[in-house]
Amino acid sequence: MSHYDPVEKVWSGPIQPPIYNPDANLGYLILNNLKTTPDRVVQVNNDTGVEVNCKELYERSVKIIKYFKTLDVAQNDVVGVLAISSENLYAAAIACLTLGLPMNPLSYLMKTEDLAYMWSLTKPKIIICGSEFFEVAKEAVDVIKLDCKIITLTSKIEGYQFIDDVVTEDDSEIDKFM
Repeated sequence: MSHYDPVEKVWSGPIQPPIYNPDANLGYLILNNLKTTPDRVVQVNNDTGVEVNCKELYERSVKIIKYFKTLDVAQNDVVGVLAISSENLYAAAIACLTLGLPMNPLSYLMKTEDLAYMWSLTKPKIIICGSEFFEVAKEAVDVIKLDCKIITLTSKIEGYQFIDDVVTEDDSEIDKFM
């Protein structure tokens, strides 16, 4: 039953229990929802036609979360992004949301000096970079002498972590994450 408090000028109703855990962040809510409909297609790459279902996105996200944890990231460490859409970019975004890592996405059209300026402000600990933009990203990082981990998104570059190697790694404990 609702009632009106004329002094406070506030309508109130019965207390409803929360549907989700109020201490869970957006990343955990997304992961939880992905588990409820594992076969539903949630992503289609327009360029390649590759489809990703909820189960695959969940597993990729959890693997990236676990990998990020090995990098000793702390909540509020920034993750820079210089990439166009790919099958693993959304999984990386879910990982950032889950771990409380703000993302600093920048346009791949930016020049080296623009990237260097932006990254000098945000100081990302990790940069997720489309391989086609690696050279300009690396130049910008070198200009400002930024100590960060560059992860390539679309193809392997010698000496740098390729995100496909992370998401294709066997993990028998993936279902125990949540």
